[in-house]
Amino acid sequence: MSFLNKIKQGLGLGTLEAKLNVPGQIAGNSGQFEGDFILTAKSGQQIKEVWVKFEMVRHWDENKYRRDSNGHQESYTSHESQTFELGNYIDKTPFEMKASEVKTIHFAIPFQMINPQSSADAAIAQGGVSAVLGTITKLASSLRNERVDYRVEGKVDLKDVAFDPRDSKDIFVV
Repeated sequence: MSFLNKIKQGLGLGTLEAKLNVPGQIAGNSGQFEGDFILTAKSGQQIKEVWVKFEMVRHWDENKYRRDSNGHQESYTSHESQTFELGNYIDKTPFEMKASEVKTIHFAIPFQMINPQSSADAAIAQGGVSAVLGTITKLASSLRNERVDYRVEGKVDLKDVAFDPRDSKDIFVV
């Protein structure tokens, strides 16, 4: 293997293409969904492990404050997020692929939905003063641009490669 090919292999360039084939929408109460992870080898590769995970990502905007160079306070919007893994598929069986070989890995991911409710929703459910404060907080959360996204991410762990191939797809949960 030439020096340039060793560098390309080490960086993961031209090694393997990973492509997820998952439904664009799933029922949240189904408890499981299936898909395919299609691997196309660009050169001979040794695969150590394959994993696919299903995630819920909460996003929101938060106003923060900092001091400028003159000591004056200024506000800015920070984009925040929090990720929860809902389920995964892991295959730790090593295998080899030759150049131009295509392998389809069928997977099923069992998952359990977690309630994406904010602390405001929980307060509203308690009733009384908590409900009033929760309603105010819920109004504020709409101003914070809160949203929930779902995604499926797959990754292939290759031997002696620094940047492993991966793919991700957004998915709607109904």
